Amino acid sequence: NLYGDKAGFPMGFFTSQADLMQRRLLRLGYKCVLLSDVDEMIVPDPVMYPKGLKQYLKEFENSTNIFWRANGFIIAHVSTPDGNENANLEPPLDWSKSVLSQRHYMASQPK
Repeated sequence: NLYGDKAGFPMGFFTSQADLMQRRLLRLGYKCVLLSDVDEMIVPDPVMYPKGLKQYLKEFENSTNIFWRANGFIIAHVSTPDGNENANLEPPLDWSKSVLSQRHYMASQPK
């Protein structure tokens, strides 16, 4: 919504600021710019990109495409079926390990 969400958050302003920053970075010589919301992570498919984000970006840089679109997935922390948050089916995240190796439940996010 260019005029803001229900609380009046000016999304158009932030969208235009992101666009402006993206253009500046490209003019400064960056070969590509990767944008994400603050609450999102860019995690390339480990089967397709075993060397992770570095490989993903290198392949984009070497491609003839001017953009790639990422698919959004919600990686869920799952509790027991009765909703008891204290009886988790999966342990808390260990940030020294891959997130995808520790979470086994996800849902596709609508486009």
